[in-house]
Amino acid sequence: MLFGFPNGCKLMIDVGMRILSLIEQLHYAGKRVRLTFNLDLFGYLDRMGFFSVLSQDIEVFPKRREVSSRDVYYGENQNLVEICPLPPGEASGVHAIPGRLAKKIVGVLGQSATVPKSFENEMFTVFSDLIGNYFDHSESKISGFVAA
Repeated sequence: MLFGFPNGCKLMIDVGMRILSLIEQLHYAGKRVRLTFNLDLFGYLDRMGFFSVLSQDIEVFPKRREVSSRDVYYGENQNLVEICPLPPGEASGVHAIPGRLAKKIVGVLGQSATVPKSFENEMFTVFSDLIGNYFDHSESKISGFVAA
């Protein structure tokens, strides 16, 4: 299956996450998948971590970089949402994600309103429960993804 993204094409984070999930599911089902991107979109997706979490067997054009921008700059820009994998059966490797999500929300809300100190802890609890439920109940054989 060929997915092409021509010049001028832009993706919002939610669309990118859905495309990533669809591609991973098609790949898991044994379908051959190839992606072609315009250079602007390729750079944006590379920085978000799209290619870092995408299965290596999936063909990508232009060719993936040896070291992605996400791998170099991960976590350095609080205004950028980055893709984090939720590998099946590896809940212990994602402990930092709920805190990261909670801090981002508090940061965004704090720019326009006064946020109670307890709010970050409450958001941490919500995100911990959501991610925990994914690991406890999804029975997925492929990775899930979170934008944090």
